[in-house]
Amino acid sequence: MRKKLLVVTVLMSLIVGVVFSSFAGTAEAEETVGTETGTGSQQAPIPQPTIPESPITEVRENVAVESTSVKIIKVEQLEGYLSFGDVLTIRKQNSSEFAYNYMSDRDDHQWKVPVQDVDRSAIYDVVMATTFIEIDTGKIFLYYDKKVITGEQLLSMNAWLLKVSGKVKVSFDFGSLSEYNNSTKFYVGDGANDSQLEKGTGSDSRILMEPGKLNLTFLSNDENKSYHLSKSVNIQSDTVVSLTEQDIASANKIVFPSNTYSLGMYYYIDSVGTYREFSDTNELIVSKGTYSFYLYTKDSSNYYSWKSNKNNISNNKDYSVLNKPVLRLDTFEISDEGLNVEGSLVSGELSLLGVTDFYYNTISSQATLKDQGGNIVQEQQKIGRFWNSLTIPLDSPLQAGTYTLEFSVNYPGLAEPFQVNREVIVHSMDNNEIKGLVVEAEDESGEPLQNGHVMLFEKQLPNWSWFYSGYASNRTYDAGSIGDGKFFIPNAFLLAGKQYEVVVYGKSSDGMTDVFYNQPVSSGQANVKFTASSLKKLTFEASQAQAGQEVRVSLQNSDGLLVAWPFPVSFGADRKASMYIHTDNNLLVNSNLYDEAADTAYYLEKAYSLSSSATQTVNLAGPLVSITPPSGYDSAKLSINEGMPASKYYATQGISATVLYSLEKNGTSYTLSKLFSNLAKNERLSFDKNFSPRNSAQSFQNSANASVVNSDYYDNKDNYLYEVSSGRDRSLMD
Repeated sequence: MRKKLLVVTVLMSLIVGVVFSSFAGTAEAEETVGTETGTGSQQAPIPQPTIPESPITEVRENVAVESTSVKIIKVEQLEGYLSFGDVLTIRKQNSSEFAYNYMSDRDDHQWKVPVQDVDRSAIYDVVMATTFIEIDTGKIFLYYDKKVITGEQLLSMNAWLLKVSGKVKVSFDFGSLSEYNNSTKFYVGDGANDSQLEKGTGSDSRILMEPGKLNLTFLSNDENKSYHLSKSVNIQSDTVVSLTEQDIASANKIVFPSNTYSLGMYYYIDSVGTYREFSDTNELIVSKGTYSFYLYTKDSSNYYSWKSNKNNISNNKDYSVLNKPVLRLDTFEISDEGLNVEGSLVSGELSLLGVTDFYYNTISSQATLKDQGGNIVQEQQKIGRFWNSLTIPLDSPLQAGTYTLEFSVNYPGLAEPFQVNREVIVHSMDNNEIKGLVVEAEDESGEPLQNGHVMLFEKQLPNWSWFYSGYASNRTYDAGSIGDGKFFIPNAFLLAGKQYEVVVYGKSSDGMTDVFYNQPVSSGQANVKFTASSLKKLTFEASQAQAGQEVRVSLQNSDGLLVAWPFPVSFGADRKASMYIHTDNNLLVNSNLYDEAADTAYYLEKAYSLSSSATQTVNLAGPLVSITPPSGYDSAKLSINEGMPASKYYATQGISATVLYSLEKNGTSYTLSKLFSNLAKNERLSFDKNFSPRNSAQSFQNSANASVVNSDYYDNKDNYLYEVSSGRDRSLMD
């Protein structure tokens, strides 16, 4: 035994490259599926899901935790193994809070959790992991447990028991990546609570875990090429997980400029982002999924930082050529107190964040307000960080008249600054009339817009509901025309310091085509005029569409969030839908289509940015994947993103989607929901019979025709038990 310990001691001194850590850089809050709740006069007998035994040890039921500032949780040791590097990671569900990490001392193997970090009533994702060596073999293992427990249960936990019985061993075959270098890393977890091991020289890393789903991410590099490959495996017994040639071949290649010296990337799982960094590479090989990229390039005198939007990556992308950026004026607000200006420099899908001389950010901006005679009324400059946002205070309210805003950006090496101008019309407010914003709009022929409507959307500060709903704004005003293509928004709805988007819509001169205008507005702005010359004719095509079915057009900001309600446009018999549109926002286009004869539905989605062309066409065609309900059940139906229920669905490959499906067995109806962050392949839905609760709250409904339970149960395939009912008058449309 003494010789074995000596061997282990030597091994531990050699495995400096075998590092365990936990990354908790949660970029966005996790999306959740809500449940409807209700009450009834009595509780009906309901088929109950099987609830497994409690996964934690030494939980004291209904006993208050001792009053202490720190909760100590002992990491019990395994006989025959030597443990080091214990990490506890907790993250509150349905919350934008960052995860907490707790490292144990290598000698006492105890986690010291500050009690104030834990909300007793909340539900937590808890990852408990340790790296250890099997003394007999010298092999390195990651012992990995992931649980869903309450804060009360966590604070009642005295020890984490390590058990070999009931666990399965997972080893790895890195395939062709093995030849690149000896430090291929792999991460275990869901992105927010993942754990890292490195495949170092002479090591044979394995995972010891309970049977279930294992999310893995492999990182490796070969000269100027780096790999970020993900796969999810259902582990039920001792298994070798292989990184196959097919895994690599099905991945996407993202090419960056040759002068890229550093790359950053957010990788999203169920809208939770984890940051990865790469150096000395200009090509990434990534599995299909959702990403945003940060790249850093250099030339002879400057260093540049760029950012991409959050995108679903399902095809190769080429960012290798960065054209000269274009300056956009994203937000312009004016009030009696001052002006707020926000702009961006954009090259294709990338935005320029900064320019440095290695030490200092040298990019500068200037906003100048001039009157009709060209005289400077006020100006403001900014250099360095936050160059793209300026606030210009006004000494006194502007007089009525026409002004010009000049917004320019400069940095070393430019022959001349970028500049964009905007005309500002200020009307006198010194009268007894109701004050507000007058909006005028024309149809495509230049005549006043007919059958028009105006809506105002107020932008919200970042909060968790952004990521739950997908919206970054609330509708605050809705009204019809006051005549001759004019609309009025009272100042009471336009508050100083707030940002707004205005939407005006109506009909074309022949009454057959929708006309849609959008732009940002602000408090103190007196007039907006939408003219026919700014309209683009946009036509959508879908071979699966039928007359009367709709395509929905949404406005997206640079973070991929919606800034206004979706606008529906109807397909004609030619399977085309047309509209006239003016907006500087990006578009997210989607359509739920249903073929009644085949009982088959389609969910099509596409992101689109308007070009300068007067007429443009968006074809919703693209690679599709099929989604089918589980077999062996009566009247099985499913619906994607609230579309028409059907026995089979097709959806655009690579999108994120919520699938709701219903089944019937022996007179009982079951409705389940599953969130797919990336529909990359054909899916046949399946679920386990064992569901465990993630929330103690339940609600029951009872009527003459149906008995219903709403609860918060999930199986280990991430199916959410939405509803169980004993009546036959319930459906996905209820």
